[in-house]
Amino acid sequence: MMVHVGFDLPDLRAGRDRGDVLVLVDVLSFSTAVAAGTSRGVIFLPAGSRRRAESLALERGAVASTPRREAAPGLYSLSPLSYQGAPPGTRVALRSPNGARMAVAAQGSPAVVVAGIVNASACGAAAGAGARAQGRGVTVVACGERLAPGRRRRFAAEDFLGAGAVAAAVDLPRTGEAEAAARAFEACRGDLERVLLQTRSGIELVAAGFRDDVAFAARHDSLSSVPLLRDGELRGR
Repeated sequence: MMVHVGFDLPDLRAGRDRGDVLVLVDVLSFSTAVAAGTSRGVIFLPAGSRRRAESLALERGAVASTPRREAAPGLYSLSPLSYQGAPPGTRVALRSPNGARMAVAAQGSPAVVVAGIVNASACGAAAGAGARAQGRGVTVVACGERLAPGRRRRFAAEDFLGAGAVAAAVDLPRTGEAEAAARAFEACRGDLERVLLQTRSGIELVAAGFRDDVAFAARHDSLSSVPLLRDGELRGR
């Protein structure tokens, strides 16, 4: 039983084939939005495209997410701040080309957790406990940034740091990749907001007017929700 840290779909599939507990990390912003929403009792249906989100909303009595720029009361997006007033039990079909697509690909795995920096320790502890109870390992997947349909994902430093924060909280031996990620996180943990603001994804969000979203995503262990994927839905534990 080991903690692995990987990147993109090949490593997700390798962890799934091993029967590992999977932890998906998309810090900016799917994982952080899910952590924020589930901490308030929101239920998420991950969707990789707008069309799929709209279809899920119709099929399962959910609200389809909107782009961040269309923020308004009662509308939900990849911004974690959009869930501050969400009523418990709200169902959101959350569209994301990164974390949501990876969550869809992870379905059928023994256990799937969605973690960001904001809930890293809670998710790492839960994943480790579940893995030990079942005699399994843990694979933490840094989802990366998918820039356009059909294109490869871009490595995302914020996801590597988030994966390291999770790996550091799992009480199992680490592979070299997991050790490297954990050490990278420890080196940055005192200055996470500045580091995230200087990542490529952070710079893009600031330029679009969403600096507060990046700052929220950098708050290590500010939330304790552990979002679990079951039957196509993410619910907090």
